[in-house]
Amino acid sequence: MEDPSVRESKGMQGQIATAPPSYEEATAAIQMQNLTLGVGVPSVRTVRATVVQAFPAQGPDYLKLNTGDQVQVITQHVKGMGGVWVAVHSGKVGKVSPVGLKVHYEPVDLVPKPPTSSPQVQTLTAQAVRPHTPSGPGQLTLQMWEVVQVVDQPPTGPWAVVVLRMTRLENLNIGENDFCGVPRNIGHLQNLKELWLKSLNLQELPDELCLLQNLELLHLGWNNLTRLPGNFAQLSSLNKLLMQHNRFQQFPEQVCFLASLRELYLDQGTGEKFTVIPDSIGNLRKLRVMVLDNNALTSLPTTVDNANDTEADKPQAQVPHDCQDILDDDETTPSGVYMVYPRDNLGGFLVFCDMDTDGGGWTLFQKRQDGTVDFFRDWADYKTGFPSNLNGEFWLGNDKLYRLAVQKVYQLRVDMEDVEGNTAYAAYSTFAISPESQNYKLHIGTYTGTAGDSLSLHDGKPFSTKDRDNDESSSGSCAQSIKGAWWYGNCHHSNLNGLYHLGTHDSHGDGVNWYHWKGYKYSLKRTEMKIRPTP
Repeated sequence: MEDPSVRESKGMQGQIATAPPSYEEATAAIQMQNLTLGVGVPSVRTVRATVVQAFPAQGPDYLKLNTGDQVQVITQHVKGMGGVWVAVHSGKVGKVSPVGLKVHYEPVDLVPKPPTSSPQVQTLTAQAVRPHTPSGPGQLTLQMWEVVQVVDQPPTGPWAVVVLRMTRLENLNIGENDFCGVPRNIGHLQNLKELWLKSLNLQELPDELCLLQNLELLHLGWNNLTRLPGNFAQLSSLNKLLMQHNRFQQFPEQVCFLASLRELYLDQGTGEKFTVIPDSIGNLRKLRVMVLDNNALTSLPTTVDNANDTEADKPQAQVPHDCQDILDDDETTPSGVYMVYPRDNLGGFLVFCDMDTDGGGWTLFQKRQDGTVDFFRDWADYKTGFPSNLNGEFWLGNDKLYRLAVQKVYQLRVDMEDVEGNTAYAAYSTFAISPESQNYKLHIGTYTGTAGDSLSLHDGKPFSTKDRDNDESSSGSCAQSIKGAWWYGNCHHSNLNGLYHLGTHDSHGDGVNWYHWKGYKYSLKRTEMKIRPTP
């Protein structure tokens, strides 16, 4: 999965905010009397370039340029340096090679400039007020009300313009510009499949945006949105929605009725956070990824388990079963909270994925880092997991852990850090637990690592909590005496769910201990327990 906040949209380069047209579209001319100007669609930001390496015309459609010439680039190909660009020079439009050009990305006027008695012409938008039939070669056929982008207006001769046919666009990125809002008539762009509106300081969206029936990806991140249009659910083809770092005080419930939604990114910034997800989230039967980082969720609705695709004709492989599946789908996926759907078809749930350590793909089931969460809990809490916020300390839940680990052969990694910042790890070649009927008995393989083997003593032992004593001690409950919950025998070499003493402590064995690294009287600062399928 790709990182949504940094991806370059297809057809975007620099500040040119539209997909590259064909050369024929970019150079086609229509008569001015067929257009009405300034309809509000954001203008393309053309850029100026200086020729630093002369090159002759490479074909009939190419410009001949000398060193020092100034050209106006009106479209660039994907990632800028592939193929050719289209530019204006001395009143002529033609192809140029990007090699030998130095681009200046500040907005400038088109070259050539119109007479001084006329206003300076930058790029502008227009809409056909009547159908236009070509009267000569190289001209466009326009339907009534079709929106176009004017990118050159010759200073003399007939009122002809060079245009980009906006309604043919499938990918449009107008993010990180100075536009004051989304144009009200954006609904005319019916071919759009991807629309990027990142970092535009948007406070609201027009209802007309919801008319884009073919839109599959919508990026609204890094704006100031507090609500969505009431008809937002009309975006029936939308399958990926990015709304990071906005100002939602409540979960925008309109999202819960997007029939095709598969990926939802709603991680918040440092401002407003929401605490509740509505029960209607269960309507998202196709949801496979939901990222809610940096919120303040206090609970998850039971309907979140329904938020997966149950259509009979949907291949099981299309949903991720663990974090490794998510990473395999997109190797650029960052660490964070995602939805996974175990193969038992009992529904999905949120997990934290470590996509960085040792190649990534790890599904975390335990994390200690600051002592803010009480881990001295009962059987029911460890069965279901606690708390709902997976960005801090948590225990995923023994039922969920069993559902994950029973799918295939998994390996275990335990990462740990002391108060001084020293780190160590313990890895085990296999990992599994038994179901609740067998008290979640632990099964691990061969040890490797730097922390020492403090878990093999617990292999084959059932799980115990303060209210469910399954250990082998004849002198009482290990969980009660050392204030934890673990696969105790008689009693332990490790106690990672113990009391958070942070560093050395006088009590014996009741801290976040890993005996073979720091002993029984040192409580670790950070621990993470995580699983990943074996190679």
